[in-house]
Amino acid sequence: MRFGSVSKMPMNSRKTFDTLNVRWLRRKLGMTQIDLAEKLNVDQTTVSRWERGIEEPRPASYMALRDLLVAFDDRRVIQRQLAVIQNDLVIGGLADDKMRIWHFSERDREHNIKHFNVDLKSHLGWELARHAAYSGRSELWERMTKAGVGGEDLLLLRTEVHYADTTHVNHWEPCYEDGRIFAWQTALVEKIAAPSPQNLGLIGMSAIYADSPMELTEIHRAEA
Repeated sequence: MRFGSVSKMPMNSRKTFDTLNVRWLRRKLGMTQIDLAEKLNVDQTTVSRWERGIEEPRPASYMALRDLLVAFDDRRVIQRQLAVIQNDLVIGGLADDKMRIWHFSERDREHNIKHFNVDLKSHLGWELARHAAYSGRSELWERMTKAGVGGEDLLLLRTEVHYADTTHVNHWEPCYEDGRIFAWQTALVEKIAAPSPQNLGLIGMSAIYADSPMELTEIHRAEA
């Protein structure tokens, strides 16, 4: 199992922010020079000097600027993922950082009722392990746990589960806030018709890890 921290935006050089980038960052955050000065514990004239290239921010201020940008990007990602679920744009849901059911789309609720006779409304707040056991998917959850769901090393998990003559492909993706996992989003991304005389259950699982973000690693493949 892989665990560890994921660096959201490494700060390798003071050149990460030049004078134009300070102005761009402030505008992206929707702040005035006074707002940014208050956030960074400096004077408004100091921010003005940064933006005009008269003075460079000290290392501590660069780090604070970096943290503001990371926090902004984290919030944007969370807002987008919440909007996708709450506006019923996918068959999927959100689990919190403790892996408890938190939000789900109406289509996901209908999907679970149809295929597993489970109403997600009655499972709100349940740990996913309990939900999986109740709906007959314990093997899936056990393998997901071994793959690292819940740990910060995992960037994306892809599962392939066969039932009702169809292979259902789901993605699991972490949401970050302040550099920590805030929630996990799951979404049904593909349905492949694959008639079979038996319910094969979990047929495949693969993952993308932080230490090799360009590589899809196969974790499990059921025998044909």
